[in-house]
Amino acid sequence: MDEISKKVEVNANGRGHLPVKRNTIDLSENARTVLTKRYLRRGEDGKPAETVEEMFWRVAWNVAAPEDEHGEDRQAIAEQFYDLLTSRRFFPNSPTFTGAGTPLGQLAACFVLGLEDDMGRDEEGIFQTLRNAALIQQTGGGNGFAFSHLRPKGAHVKSSGGEATGPVGFLRVYDQAFGEVAQGGCLIPETLVFTERGLLRLDEIVAHKEAGWRDHHLTVPTDDGDRISSQAYNNGVSPVLRVRTDMGLEITGTPNHKVKVMTPIGPEWRRIDELQEGDSILVKLGQHRGRFQALRRPMRQHGNQVMPGLPSILDEEFAFFLGLLSGDGFIAAGEGDHRIGVTVAHTSYLMDEMPVLMARLFGDHVTIHSQQKPDDASTTFVIDNRAVQDFLRLNGLDKDVSTMVRVPRLIRQSTSQVVAAYLRGLFEADGSVLHGYPQLISSSQALIREVAVLLLGLGCPVRVFSMKPGADRYGASPMWSVRIQSQQGLQVWRDRIGCDSRSRFTACYAFEPDLARESSYPLPSPEFWVEPVLEAISLPQIDRRGRSEGKNFRATSPKLRGQLLRYTRRDRQLTRSGYDLLASQYPDFAEHARPVDDVWFMEVTSIEDAGKSLTLDIEVDENHTYLANGMVTHNSRRGANMAVLKVDHPDIRDFVTSKTNESHITNFNISVGVTDAFMEAVKNDDDFELVNPQDDTVWETVRARDLFDLIVKQAHHNGEPGMLFLDAANRDNPVPHLYTLESTNPCGEQFLGPNEN
Repeated sequence: MDEISKKVEVNANGRGHLPVKRNTIDLSENARTVLTKRYLRRGEDGKPAETVEEMFWRVAWNVAAPEDEHGEDRQAIAEQFYDLLTSRRFFPNSPTFTGAGTPLGQLAACFVLGLEDDMGRDEEGIFQTLRNAALIQQTGGGNGFAFSHLRPKGAHVKSSGGEATGPVGFLRVYDQAFGEVAQGGCLIPETLVFTERGLLRLDEIVAHKEAGWRDHHLTVPTDDGDRISSQAYNNGVSPVLRVRTDMGLEITGTPNHKVKVMTPIGPEWRRIDELQEGDSILVKLGQHRGRFQALRRPMRQHGNQVMPGLPSILDEEFAFFLGLLSGDGFIAAGEGDHRIGVTVAHTSYLMDEMPVLMARLFGDHVTIHSQQKPDDASTTFVIDNRAVQDFLRLNGLDKDVSTMVRVPRLIRQSTSQVVAAYLRGLFEADGSVLHGYPQLISSSQALIREVAVLLLGLGCPVRVFSMKPGADRYGASPMWSVRIQSQQGLQVWRDRIGCDSRSRFTACYAFEPDLARESSYPLPSPEFWVEPVLEAISLPQIDRRGRSEGKNFRATSPKLRGQLLRYTRRDRQLTRSGYDLLASQYPDFAEHARPVDDVWFMEVTSIEDAGKSLTLDIEVDENHTYLANGMVTHNSRRGANMAVLKVDHPDIRDFVTSKTNESHITNFNISVGVTDAFMEAVKNDDDFELVNPQDDTVWETVRARDLFDLIVKQAHHNGEPGMLFLDAANRDNPVPHLYTLESTNPCGEQFLGPNEN
């Protein structure tokens, strides 16, 4: 305590007395930034309401609170803990920093709860403990339970005259309850998720039909790099809300599913049911991943069938053809009708190129016909070949009716270059140029939404909108459009998608947007982006006579400061093009402004009831984030619960095998509490007694190695149960020990005793 003076000052927030003489807290600039962003308490204006030093004192003061109950010197203890923190000799876990001094006051993430064989009188009875655990889980905490004190299944219950449920029965009750206390929300099956294997629907990732968790291994991009997803979750049918945005894209999920929104202090998580009109949801651009996709060949239908030359890989040329087929082609559906055709406008360069392209893809054995309707300004090029038709259908590359067309899954799973080629063909077939920007028009709403998300994956901001049917070329069906947005989107389209030099889309290369008037890429909460610049260019605010009014008038670049204040006052809208212009004109801005990189924003226009739907989700390691329909969303988190049963409990075999079917218990990990006596019995191949914990009567005698073998086999099956080694000398206060195996024999022929080292 030499570093801390006993002289104190009253803390402005009324939290005891912050020491006057304090350690200099040696923190890097990055560490202070993280502390400020994640751990400092904030006021109603969103700005920090405490300094880093005051945060450490808040933690120390609240950790020392129990000293008051015991008549001890809370101030002295708080100062000691403050010294440990500020000298960086000890740091508690994150919940202590975030929870200290809050109304909830939860300082831990993991809890161990007592569990006694009582239905209602004991404070640690079965359902009182369940209530406490559910409240802990609701706040994001995890729980551990020892079920060993519960009487075995079938035991007589004197008070009711019935039979006991047993530990495994109540384990299922707890598991079901925790499944209802979700730590995160879920989304509807058709939600599109960016993954290492391409753009997949949630129901293509979460394949199991039973409610609950299932292990998988998947890498997904997030707004903070790639992360591993190790769990998939089927939440069953739940009420859902639909969030609509000004860019026409939507996200639909349970009310508690979180999305990341922009605020004056930076990105923050917000539940769907907490969203307000005008909130800006973060979108991460350019995150498509994929691989080249191998194609399957159909079987010969008869010995004399001549097989065409079929592509073995879904490459760019074939993807371009598939885009044309999706946009303005057909695959005959009638029995015995094997035609595949693509229609080309007479004004298109593809009038000459299409038959050549078909011949290259399918070989010389395929005949290509041209069909011309009277007074029609287009020609349809047709292949009539069963093998080609079978090939397309076998690989999921066929086309539904126009209103039901979707992007083939193999395209969504392909590389960015292949996706770009598909989109190039699709735009060539059904696209147009509007005010210098490419747009796609279709009667299939699903196709437009999938294309929109694929474009986001390539880095293009987009807008989706509906078009009223009319008497012109669009007919009577409702039409949908997706249009490239902003100069950044146009440049990405030019660089990554583009067109043939003979295409009508070459007009998009000649078009030059008016960046001074562009508003299609706004940066919400402008103070977040420019505040570091204002701070860097501000000078000490002292006038010529040495006086200060606390107003920021002086700056190293007054002109830049004046421009930035217009944005913070909301006199002008900060856009991405405006941001880039400032960065090119002012080195101070380029150096200090927060980077935009590949983040885009969509503004919430409405949140509405969408009825009920099957809801699914994934769990993502570390930052618990993934991109859904391009938007930055939070994942569901599997309940962090541990169940332990002692190895001498009569129900131990049912407990060990309780997760053979992993869909039956999904919110618990299970472990067997192993005693010295059991391990000695395994070592000596002795019998072992299973004992009722209520009266210490022996219910059954088993061969120890048979029980140990069951544990090993079940662990090999699905990784559970784990084994917690206990010293059984004191039943009420078991002490963990570590055992080591000399042999790889599952029955432990060469088993040592406790490792005292």
